[in-house]
Amino acid sequence: TLSLLQLTALDLVLVQRRLLALTKLMPESDIQAIVSRQPSLLRRDVDKALAPRMRFIERELRDAARARDVILANPRLLLSAWGVLARLTFIRTRVDRGLRLVSPSTIVMSSKADFAARFPEYRSWMLEQLSAADACMFDEARMSKLTIAQLEAAMSQVMEQRLIGSEQ
Repeated sequence: TLSLLQLTALDLVLVQRRLLALTKLMPESDIQAIVSRQPSLLRRDVDKALAPRMRFIERELRDAARARDVILANPRLLLSAWGVLARLTFIRTRVDRGLRLVSPSTIVMSSKADFAARFPEYRSWMLEQLSAADACMFDEARMSKLTIAQLEAAMSQVMEQRLIGSEQ
């Protein structure tokens, strides 16, 4: 597959370092099985990209063991954009029975159109979050015209800034 071909371009020492870092991140997990299902994990910096996403998922699910199980079942979650991962916060805070009603994988892996159609209040929630963060250089009229993809991209920027600031 294309992912495997892209991995061949990585330095062997780098791959070994990332495998070791993944093992430290998920010590009780079969890292070989995870990487075989999602080889592109090895293309990401574990400390800067994957570990923060895992911590975020753990915080949103309020259960580290459940977060680990969800990630083991779908390691692709660790590659998701921050704006897409923000859907977990939306579901947890705005949907009755939230994360018990909808699985985290379904939340994150749903297409933008399907997610927005299922949860029409998602758009207004993102606009609230972005306005509160003073994240957009757009006036409200322009922000309201942004697509879900554009709003999630803006959410990604806000979340990255917050996470970088909180880890310093």
